[in-house]
Amino acid sequence: MKVLVTGASRGLGAALVERYLFNGAQVWGVGRSSAPARVPDGKRFIYTQCDVRDADSIRMTVRDMTETGFIPDIAVFNAGAPTKDAADSFRFQSFRENFETNLFGAVIWVEEFLPHFMKRGSGVFAAVSSQSVFRENHKDVVGYSASKLALTKAFENLRLQYLPTGVRFVTFHPGRMSKVRNSVIGTTYSNAARIICVNTLAASPRPVVNFPALQYYMTRVLRFVPDAVFHRFIFR
Repeated sequence: MKVLVTGASRGLGAALVERYLFNGAQVWGVGRSSAPARVPDGKRFIYTQCDVRDADSIRMTVRDMTETGFIPDIAVFNAGAPTKDAADSFRFQSFRENFETNLFGAVIWVEEFLPHFMKRGSGVFAAVSSQSVFRENHKDVVGYSASKLALTKAFENLRLQYLPTGVRFVTFHPGRMSKVRNSVIGTTYSNAARIICVNTLAASPRPVVNFPALQYYMTRVLRFVPDAVFHRFIFR
């Protein structure tokens, strides 16, 4: 089993690398910074510095992967960060950076590997979106949830478009995550990685996974809270 993980240098990405290696997979991780510090010894992990905002950088990495015979069975698009684009005044360039990382930084890989998946008749593309697509919760950041919502809808459309081919498009909507669970509604990177790994390795992956459950249901309920009330008591 071969797995591609973007944003693999830290946080959820590093936890995903560990989890897939634990399950016996060969993992190719990419990220803008150096390789994650905690990686088990062995030859089943390859890491490449790659800026997913740069299409040429992605295509160069894909070329390196294919030249070594690494065509992933699972591609997990985890790279993403909320770039502040409205801290004082709205900045379009920062807004665009959210889309370059969170949306384009995922679908470019789809363009590159989809022909291989189609030829094989199998494969899983997994997008790590966000529960903020259901109700905004990032102060001073406009583009993050907008780009994650676009990613969610893109994967929904891709899933329907390619359903008969055997290629699967899976979307994860995680809530609050940290190294150590620090709230009732949150979860850890390790637990999030376990959920993602189990579903993508399943014979029939669930197309949409929302977790943690408590935060998901709270977020959906908050959708019905009037903006004025939400802004005053919650959006801080």
